[in-house]
Amino acid sequence: MNIELEVKTSLAYQLMVARKECGYAGEEEGGFLLESLHNEKDDSPMYLFVKVANKNKGLALAVALYSANEVEFGEKVLGYTTTGNWRIFASFHTHPGTSVQPSRTDLTQLFTSFGVNYIYSPMSGELACYVLCPMADMVQAMDNQGRTLKGKVWVSVPALTQ
Repeated sequence: MNIELEVKTSLAYQLMVARKECGYAGEEEGGFLLESLHNEKDDSPMYLFVKVANKNKGLALAVALYSANEVEFGEKVLGYTTTGNWRIFASFHTHPGTSVQPSRTDLTQLFTSFGVNYIYSPMSGELACYVLCPMADMVQAMDNQGRTLKGKVWVSVPALTQ
């Protein structure tokens, strides 16, 4: 694998791609970060961002809700994951007019399927990463460090951007 390919398949580079492809500030947009552990040079993972249209595009609801278009998800994302070389690593979506704090909908619907979730605000340029805390049963209070929902604790971690 050459240096250019290594850079273009890094998580930081693919997060930059995601921010660029989902930079419209009018409606929520998103997609999925895929991870492949099949690297011919070494054991380092490779990443790929796949944008999937918001099924609510053009509706008033799209300003505050990203829901992946099921047909596009099947064609674009499942095409990679069914080969056995790729898996869904994280969800990624935008909050065009608000902060990167997860909404109740994020916590109850989108985040329930993924252990790692990124939220990007095109307005402020902020990128946040929320990771499911594996020791949620041992955590008593999170206060400003995370949100508790149905026994699951989401912890905000620094988003890798370099």
